[in-house]
Amino acid sequence: MFGAAVSLAGLILVFIGFVFTRAESMGTAALTKKYKNVARGGVIPLIPLMASGWLCLNYLSGDPGAYGLALLAFRTGFVVTAVYALVVLFIYI
Repeated sequence: MFGAAVSLAGLILVFIGFVFTRAESMGTAALTKKYKNVARGGVIPLIPLMASGWLCLNYLSGDPGAYGLALLAFRTGFVVTAVYALVVLFIYI
């Protein structure tokens, strides 16, 4: 689960960077603002996935209570990532 959480967080971070740099090259201020908002929204699914990675490390270090929280954070991050992708796909693009 650690690898999946960190990998998904990394993919989201790359997407955020790509969209943010594309926003700078847009011609109009309205398009630039729109793309920057899409990039800023990508931070929302990033937070629970990074928390899941942190909790997995705590579990691997010997904290047995961190496993349930890591699983909850991963599932939350996975669902939030799916919602973010759908919003970006159907509303912003």
